[in-house]
Amino acid sequence: MKLVTPFGRIVICVDGDPTEYAYQEKQPDPRWYVDGRYWIRVSVPGDGLCHTVACLVECPLGTNAEQDSGEGVEMVCFRQEPLKMEIGIFEANDDHGTEYVPNGIAYTVHSGTDTREMIFGVAWLCRVNRENEDHTWFACDPTLP
Repeated sequence: MKLVTPFGRIVICVDGDPTEYAYQEKQPDPRWYVDGRYWIRVSVPGDGLCHTVACLVECPLGTNAEQDSGEGVEMVCFRQEPLKMEIGIFEANDDHGTEYVPNGIAYTVHSGTDTREMIFGVAWLCRVNRENEDHTWFACDPTLP
């Protein structure tokens, strides 16, 4: 079953092919209220080759992703007032790179790595305003609990 957000269904692709995935609703954090907060875990083939693992939004609202980033994390942001959603991934390192793609973001897993799972954080607000607009940024950061 695919995660459904206010911006559309989340599709995960490994090397361009849609794949099944597991997602988990995260506990609310009193520091940043959001309407939805999920972690998506995706298995990476263990063959030692390069792979691309992308998290895409089937976006019936027709909006494009804007790049966003922070310390230890890369993100894309979707906005269509009053909605806002962000998808976050771990910052590039020796095991993987990051790639911004239309309507999403992707890990590029390097050859020879031992990485077997990638995590995407997804968070959204249904009524964004000046006081809460950074809440999705923190809520989708996979480095935070």
